[in-house]
Amino acid sequence: MRKPTFIAGLILLSASISICQPGYSQEGLALLHRMQEALGGAEKIAAIHDFEQEVRAQSWDGNTGQPLGEVHKRTRWLHPNYLRLDQVAPGAMYILYFDGASGWEILPGGQRIVEVAGGELKSAEKYLRDFVLTTWLAWPPVT
Repeated sequence: MRKPTFIAGLILLSASISICQPGYSQEGLALLHRMQEALGGAEKIAAIHDFEQEVRAQSWDGNTGQPLGEVHKRTRWLHPNYLRLDQVAPGAMYILYFDGASGWEILPGGQRIVEVAGGELKSAEKYLRDFVLTTWLAWPPVT
């Protein structure tokens, strides 16, 4: 299981919206369990030890509305907490490596490797905490 399907993403989005609304928590939880089952069950999701996702998108200038070009983002995660992000955009590149406690990055416009610290460290910790597999396993299935 390398890449989530578009439908699974829509189900996850629907579940997230439903769970966040008071009064719909049981329906949202049931929807999340159905999504887990559609992906093979919570046990199989929990057994995933590596995950890779590639996203391509068109970027636009917010001031002029003119297209800037295509952005490529590749996310790789290895069990238990290794994360690597590579993002290439027209005229810019960003790379992050994080092991759950520390890491390094190459910032847009920079050619040197810097240690992840301060706000960037908090951001990397949040990215790992909110990672898609963690979200998919937010609650175990009802037994």
